[in-house]
Amino acid sequence: MLDDSKSTDDRPRVLPGADLRDGLVLNTYVDGQRLIGLAQPTEWTGDAIRMAGDALAACLLSLQSTRYMVDVSETARLIRAINEASDAVRSRNRMRNGHQAEAAIGVGLALALRNGRSATMALIPPAQIVIMQGGTLTWTPVLESWRGKRSGLDGSPLGWTAAPKPVFLRTQIGPGDQFAAVSRAIAEGLGRSGNLPGSADDLCRAISELGERSAIGASDMVAVVTRFEPDTSARSLRSSTSELINRTDRRARAVWSALRQTENVPINETPRSDSGPIGTDD
Repeated sequence: MLDDSKSTDDRPRVLPGADLRDGLVLNTYVDGQRLIGLAQPTEWTGDAIRMAGDALAACLLSLQSTRYMVDVSETARLIRAINEASDAVRSRNRMRNGHQAEAAIGVGLALALRNGRSATMALIPPAQIVIMQGGTLTWTPVLESWRGKRSGLDGSPLGWTAAPKPVFLRTQIGPGDQFAAVSRAIAEGLGRSGNLPGSADDLCRAISELGERSAIGASDMVAVVTRFEPDTSARSLRSSTSELINRTDRRARAVWSALRQTENVPINETPRSDSGPIGTDD
């Protein structure tokens, strides 16, 4: 459950009983600059989801603190935000596991920051984004990478390395251009289907269908599909009903929802886990 009322840090307040995944998506503005983001843990336990949410919150706070630094590029601001998120994840891992690197939880990130007509995106694996421009959908990484048929993103999740190495993309934004970020389970499901969505509406339907077929109640599925423009409409994806709900936010704050069938993510279950840290250089 989300409270859309204004909060002191310009973020929606998460009320008691909310789905833990509520903290895994950013769909907002920082001093008029469009900010979209998605974080995902390498395992879907309650503690791991909270850790990923804290990493995304650290990114938001960092980008808010640098919004008036006119001599700092968007790339430099994103690097700073990711480094601060990395510090937060590494600190949480040390509190949980000491220096047992093999037990570290990793966090993947996808961030998109639009300033004027230019959008800069930063990716930390696992991450999957889709940029929709002029009827063309560009997938980064390509969906075949989730089946091992193509190489995916370089680098390691936050928490598995002392020096995160994000992949950066930049594009010019036109009217109606849209952006999507989805969790690994959705990317893998879309990659297996073989039928790539051709539009934002097709993508929303495909995600809803994946949620309905999920054997674990879509508890590892989170997605945001929205426009880059200020007069944005965000899609709320509900796997239980396959409804695609459009809502225009008149206060320049986009509305989003985690894709879910059940009201809360299981806390003591581990529905999906990625492979352990590789090449940890602590």
